[in-house]
Amino acid sequence: MTAHVDVAIIGGGPAGASAALSLARTGLRALIVERRPQRQSRAGESLAPSATTLLARLGLLPAFLATEPLPCYANRSSWGGDGRLVDYDFIRDPHGHGWHIDRQRFDQMLLDAAVAAGAGLQCGALLASPERRDGSPWLLKVQADGVVSRVEADFVIEASGRRAAFARRIGVHRTHLDRLVAAAAFLVPESRPGQDSTTLVEAVPEGWWYSALLRDGRLAAAFMTDPDLLGGLDARHKAGWLARLESTTHTRQRAAAVGCRLAGDPMVEAAGTSRLDRIAGEGWVAAGDAAAAYDPLSSHGIGVAIATGAQAARAAAASLRGDAKAPAEYAARNVAGFQRYLGMWRAYYADETRWPDSLFWSRRRPAQSEAAPLPAVI
Repeated sequence: MTAHVDVAIIGGGPAGASAALSLARTGLRALIVERRPQRQSRAGESLAPSATTLLARLGLLPAFLATEPLPCYANRSSWGGDGRLVDYDFIRDPHGHGWHIDRQRFDQMLLDAAVAAGAGLQCGALLASPERRDGSPWLLKVQADGVVSRVEADFVIEASGRRAAFARRIGVHRTHLDRLVAAAAFLVPESRPGQDSTTLVEAVPEGWWYSALLRDGRLAAAFMTDPDLLGGLDARHKAGWLARLESTTHTRQRAAAVGCRLAGDPMVEAAGTSRLDRIAGEGWVAAGDAAAAYDPLSSHGIGVAIATGAQAARAAAASLRGDAKAPAEYAARNVAGFQRYLGMWRAYYADETRWPDSLFWSRRRPAQSEAAPLPAVI
């Protein structure tokens, strides 16, 4: 038996859930195909102040606040110069303060909102082989619990994150501008919970550290570096990761202030800047990390995912109404946004010059990190 939907969304993260929510509210039949049986815990995430306005615009602010995010009133960084901490206070930001979120609860909130609006959801489902001939609907083979089912979709939104499962299967390639990875973990307070809810970023010779307090008192911390350096430092494992933490200044002091302990090995995830060579084509568009993945330094990954998910939904709806230019126009806007990000990304890394012999930082000097011009979007 073959199920028919207007739009199939590959991936149930923030981009996919945002797209499904927007489509369902217009009355279109949307189905999220999510490979994981349930949302998984991730070691802390931060939302920029602008995310509050975005969530309010989608009508999700009450549901978001119900997840008990922790307000973040400032960012602190030890980056460039003499290494002293510099504060950026959100008191002057027109959007207000930022947030530290429980990513598992946040993602589930978005999925629940999409399903409540009428979107379908199939979890634990792997995309096998998308097919499309002569402008006919996409035929998607989906495997769940050993059973293969078929989904016919007039349009597809690729929102499966950096894996880009759908785009890869139809022959679209991914360009990596760096290979940054995050070795992330939760530090559990042994004695008293922390009070400092700022975001802390600290540059070190082999990369940089991120840390943020969560509502439940845990400290989320991540060591950002390149995969070969991570392995060489043995920072994929508990002892090596803790040794790198001990070599920091501000991050170590923050962890020590609440007597934190680390349970288990860190989780290692891709965190580099990358993009699909095409983010739209006939009958499909890509959104979120699938289209373009941002460095965690930007704090824009989740916000961009939600925004591009909603934009992808509008492009899909317009295309289904007969606007053949909608996918290309969507792609052009998002490529322009990514180009603006690249300028800021390169400039920020260029600010750190304390370790001229460091392999990590030399890879990010302007002469080494210039990317080729972006290709045509369609």
